[in-house]
Amino acid sequence: MKSIIKINIFLALIFMFGNTFSQTNPQIDSIYAEILKAKTDTNKVDRLNDLAWQSVNSSFLTSAYDIALTSYNLAKRLNYTKGIAYSTKSVGATLFYTGDYDKALAFYEESFKSFTKLNDKKGISIALRNIGNVYHHLANYKVALDYYFKSLKIREELKDKAGIAAVYGAIGLVYNEQGIKERKSALEYFNKSLVIETELGNKSGMAQDYLYIGNIYFEKFKDNQKNIELADSALNFFNKCKKLSIEIENTYFLAQVEEAIGLNYSQRGEYDKSYQYFTRSLTLYEQIGSKYNVAGIYTSIGQYFMYIKNFNEARRYFENSYLLAKEINASEIEKESSSQISAVYSKLGNYKKAYDFQKIAIELKDSLQNAANTKKLTQIAMQFEFDKKEKLQQLEKQKREELFKSDIKRQKITTYFFVVALAFMILIAYIVFRSYRSKQRANILLEEKNAEINAQKEEIEQQRDYAIEQTEIIAEQHKHITDSIIYAQRIQQAVLPPVEYLDSLLYEYFVLYKPRDIVSGDYYWATKKEGKIIITAADCTGHGVPGAFMSLLGTSFLNEIVNKIDTSGGKEIIASEILDELRLAVKKSLRQTGKDSDAKDGMDMSLCIIDFPNMKMQYAGANNPILLVRENNLVKYAADRMPVGIHYKEEGHFSNQIIDLKRGDAVYMFSDGYVDQFGGEEGRKFMSKRFGELIMNNYKLNMKQQKEIFDKNIIEWQNHLNMKGEKFKQIDDILVIGFRV
Repeated sequence: MKSIIKINIFLALIFMFGNTFSQTNPQIDSIYAEILKAKTDTNKVDRLNDLAWQSVNSSFLTSAYDIALTSYNLAKRLNYTKGIAYSTKSVGATLFYTGDYDKALAFYEESFKSFTKLNDKKGISIALRNIGNVYHHLANYKVALDYYFKSLKIREELKDKAGIAAVYGAIGLVYNEQGIKERKSALEYFNKSLVIETELGNKSGMAQDYLYIGNIYFEKFKDNQKNIELADSALNFFNKCKKLSIEIENTYFLAQVEEAIGLNYSQRGEYDKSYQYFTRSLTLYEQIGSKYNVAGIYTSIGQYFMYIKNFNEARRYFENSYLLAKEINASEIEKESSSQISAVYSKLGNYKKAYDFQKIAIELKDSLQNAANTKKLTQIAMQFEFDKKEKLQQLEKQKREELFKSDIKRQKITTYFFVVALAFMILIAYIVFRSYRSKQRANILLEEKNAEINAQKEEIEQQRDYAIEQTEIIAEQHKHITDSIIYAQRIQQAVLPPVEYLDSLLYEYFVLYKPRDIVSGDYYWATKKEGKIIITAADCTGHGVPGAFMSLLGTSFLNEIVNKIDTSGGKEIIASEILDELRLAVKKSLRQTGKDSDAKDGMDMSLCIIDFPNMKMQYAGANNPILLVRENNLVKYAADRMPVGIHYKEEGHFSNQIIDLKRGDAVYMFSDGYVDQFGGEEGRKFMSKRFGELIMNNYKLNMKQQKEIFDKNIIEWQNHLNMKGEKFKQIDDILVIGFRV
């Protein structure tokens, strides 16, 4: 039997305000139309925001979304931060309720940034809790708990009892969903919330806490079914919740508690009673339009029919649950229902389908497990208790300043490093030239002295001493050259995007970067503009110092090209246009006209523009393709067969590809260095096919583990011995970037 209902925090708040569900309301739509006629100013935005939130609280979500989105667009046009903060909160709420969690998260994060800019602590706390609700619903408990504790800390500073109680309930739910080990902590937070709600006389909050506490006792009864007193205690709290839900006319709470009582009776073995409560709960869920809960109750009803051995009817309910859960991305329910479908088909003798659905259930279970999150829950709570005693205002201020560093400042820093790097590269080239000339002179002198060995023994000794002296000079010069190149490596690494900046752009990623020499002709670059993330993986002509020169040129030109894009008139940022501009800059810089005498230097590159809120990605490539893995399928997006630079088959503009993204997609960008490495038992290149197989065998692991596997694999590949009995040497720079959507 499944665990009792996982109550969605935001839904519970919505249904505190009423017992009906509707998408629109004529009265609200009429007021909306009247406000639209008013003059466009900040007062108009405020009125729209008030009306949008009133619509959310009344469950008129279609009206709420239209009003909030209109307010958001007006506030952006007026650059009105307060209007942006409240409109994004309302838009996020409507998207969250309707199951569009990716877009809801994007709006909640923008709301958090706006409230932070306003220094509105209550608004910041609300935004943090909203973000936590999204991660909670997506079963990412560690991240959800982190946001809840941050929200609670601000609520305690404000002495906001109602807000504290609400966050206590949310934290308790996360602990409860971690199983037996965390159940004691969950009960502690639910009781804390109940004490505050009773003190405030908030019947909605009390009803919610009664339901939560009853759930704890029910879970204990499931672990010890001989102790019927635990089941009675759970039923006592459920009946208290039911009484208050009827009193305040809260349909959502009533639906939840009817399902909870049904599960209680089912666990006792009183299946007919449980079926009566399940059907009443289903009717209420369908009335309020909660797809998530309808999918869950379908599973409970299906289990009832399993108990009475009506397997065809059980299959019908389980399949309805599975299809609805898959539609709304409710992974936990999808896993449970697929497992139950497998059991039904096994009973019906259809073992092939039983196996197929059991395989689906196992894959879903594996994707939901995250042992690391569970291990860190207690650590997070202890850290929160410690943080409450400390006032880290200065540290928070520094973090905010780092978060809002302007693109202009980053450009100045990049330009500074480029100039310094260029100067050092010129110095290195001069030292190399002097070393070469000195070595030539030393060799000539050694040859002259060797020719005179038979003539004068004394001269031989003199020449030997001179040769030793010259050798020491050469060794010293070689050391200076190596030290200079190592310093150049530090400069090149400083120009590359730092880990902290990549962490702020991508949630889960890795960068495998292995130069063949000390400095590299491969490089990567990333930035964020207008809410979109731009990332490149590039392979310049040559290795070592020449390749590094080209990488610095590429980095500088990319910063200049992207920063000068003016999007104020609605102009879109296009990946292929960036490559076109970069190619012109490279050709102009290297004075490439197409003549045979021209340098053929340039770079191969893949460039992606990621729009997470709209789940879209642009891709343009110069000889470098990208790979995308989705649901066990590997898709290759081919690049244009020409470099960024002069080319004898230059075919006009680069092409721009639009890719629809899906949660869980894994994207890989790379140079040709990895697949071109020689090694293995036969001494061949690694090749693209083997590279694709390596990705498919490991893409389900987290990106940190994948990086370790990619690195270990290429080292083992090169550790085989060649015909001379030596290990294979790295012949090219290696760059592989992977990130998950």
